[in-house]
Amino acid sequence: MAKNCAGCKGAVTGREFMKCCICCLVYDLHCANVSSKRFYLMSIENKQSWKCLECRSAEPKTDNTNTPIRPGTVASNDAANVTLRDGNKNKNRRKSSDDLPSLEHSVMSNDTLRAIVREELHEMFQTFLKKSLNEIVSEAFKNFNDKISSLESALIFGNSQFEDMKKIFEDNVSTISLVQKQNETLQLSVNDLTNRLALVEQHMREANVEIGGLPEHSSENLANTVVQLSKLVKQPLAEGDDNGNRAVRDRPLAAVSSFNKANPKEKLNSHQLGLGGARVPVYVSEHLSPTNKHLHAAARRKAKEVGFNSMDPMAGLNIYYQNIRGMRTKTNAISQEIQKHDFDIILMTETWLVSSICTYEFIDRRYTVYRRDRIPMDGGGGVLIAVKNTIKSVRMQAWETSCEDIWVLLDIEAPHSNVKRVGICCPYFPYPTKDILECFCANATNVIQSLDAVVIAGDFNLPYISWSRDENLDTVLPTNYEYPLGYALVDFVNLNNLKQLNYVKNFNNRTLDLVFTNVANATLETPVDLLSKLDAHHPQLFVVLDLTVAFLPKLQHIAFNFYRADYSMIFKELRGIDWRLVFSVTNSIEEMTEIFYEHINSIIEQHVPKFHRKSHNYPPWFNNSLRKLFSEKNKLRRRSRKYNNPRDEFEYKILRERCNKHYSECYLAYIRNTEEAINKDPKKFWKYLSERRKNSNALPSLMKHDSGTGSTGNEIVNLFAAHF
Repeated sequence: MAKNCAGCKGAVTGREFMKCCICCLVYDLHCANVSSKRFYLMSIENKQSWKCLECRSAEPKTDNTNTPIRPGTVASNDAANVTLRDGNKNKNRRKSSDDLPSLEHSVMSNDTLRAIVREELHEMFQTFLKKSLNEIVSEAFKNFNDKISSLESALIFGNSQFEDMKKIFEDNVSTISLVQKQNETLQLSVNDLTNRLALVEQHMREANVEIGGLPEHSSENLANTVVQLSKLVKQPLAEGDDNGNRAVRDRPLAAVSSFNKANPKEKLNSHQLGLGGARVPVYVSEHLSPTNKHLHAAARRKAKEVGFNSMDPMAGLNIYYQNIRGMRTKTNAISQEIQKHDFDIILMTETWLVSSICTYEFIDRRYTVYRRDRIPMDGGGGVLIAVKNTIKSVRMQAWETSCEDIWVLLDIEAPHSNVKRVGICCPYFPYPTKDILECFCANATNVIQSLDAVVIAGDFNLPYISWSRDENLDTVLPTNYEYPLGYALVDFVNLNNLKQLNYVKNFNNRTLDLVFTNVANATLETPVDLLSKLDAHHPQLFVVLDLTVAFLPKLQHIAFNFYRADYSMIFKELRGIDWRLVFSVTNSIEEMTEIFYEHINSIIEQHVPKFHRKSHNYPPWFNNSLRKLFSEKNKLRRRSRKYNNPRDEFEYKILRERCNKHYSECYLAYIRNTEEAINKDPKKFWKYLSERRKNSNALPSLMKHDSGTGSTGNEIVNLFAAHF
């Protein structure tokens, strides 16, 4: 039910109204003379005890303490003596005074006053605070803006300075780069000019020889000394030969070298040249430029430091491996390919050879070949190791097992090397089982204990083992080997501290041929040249071992050169012999024959020059030009593999094609000449045929008897003598 204001008779809605506690009439705030702020500041007790104006006026007043102005409490003498009677008039007056409203409720209470004061102070404080904060913030922002402006100016200045410095720096960098390029260009030019100058200096000395060790003499004549020296070494020169053909400059040097070799106890000296004084050796050498002299001296010092000797040590042992997949129908092609290359060791699996196929039908006489053919009834299989004759090697059948493997021991007794005994093994496992693989691993473990280094390369046929290359460790690590064969192989590798080198995948992305070794710096690569047609399942491999090998010295065959014999002196010597007097000392025919040969041999020794007959194992169709081509190709192959220069690789490809072409021409010419001359000279044909029918060299590179070993002809003969 809506309420109406008792003052204005208007409707009162909401909660903002006052209710009199006496008459219970309702007044809106305007009629009650109460502001909205004051209404909300009033407590509940004040609101419940509020009285309207009429009710307050009707309340009687007991005293006049609430009167604003009251007289003093001391009355005048006249008023003090007046006695008021309490009559009806006074009663009515007292009654009317009691009916007046009380003023005690119209006066504000302390709480209300406190609230009003608090409100006023709050408004004053807010006004003051707002004004003060505005002033403070304005001042602060003004200072801050000033500082930002100054900072902005400083940043602009710094940025301009930075841009200037950046530009200067970029200019300096470009200048430095330009100077570096110019320096490199100038350095290349200086090096090129230095090399050219060295070549020119050496070219100017090409026709010169340098004679060292000649004692000083007041009457020395260099021309006479040179002529005397040329006569002594049997290479006559005249005084006018100093302007002769310069292409013959090597003859005096070769003659002096031959003279010193022929007279090791009486080499070229000052007395032989007719010079007095003490006997001093005389040296004849090329007239080198200063640069080449320093290089020659440095090379001699280095050779002395490393102990270089005449055994010609060569760093690096290269091994060619291939699963050949049968050689019976490819012997001629494989033989020609082997002749074109110069591998130290050749390993082959699945040779399919039988005893009726001779070794030198498919390989030349530069190699000692060790074969292990499969039993004829089984067919297929077979392993082979071919080692150069210049490397001491012997087959170790005691190390071989019932598995299809072959072992060869290399004796590389090189100076300054701890590796002496190297074992080479070539196994073939067609379908490996756990027993077969464990048998091979156990035997190989025992063999490795007695070796300084080992290389095991063969066809293991374990397709389920994956091999991933680790560039940091320079090896290939196995994965997916969680089965008996895999565990057996991995345990064998870890037990003997071996590493697997082959990372080349076949067309099925598998690795069937494995190469294990304990040589530290061993590398593997895919060779460009093939000995046979490539099998997609078995890529060919080329392994290089960082080993210093002491190759066997070449045999020196000394022979007499009767084409240059002094036959006039021989005839004179023979005519001067009184044979009757010589033979008169004996009547025995045998003794006379010995005396005759003694005189003949003495004359031959005196008047027939000797020479070293060069021995080689090249096929008969290899002429000098073909040998030089192959020698140059092998040098270029080593250089390209060492330096990885694209230019060397390009030159190697060109030279290889030229070698193959020239080889085919020489081979076809030899076959054609042999066929045409078979009626006139059948010996040539039968010699070629007999060479290909041989199974081994006449003399192995290394032989053993009891505790002794022999690698030269004399040593091997002495071993035979000790045996018999």
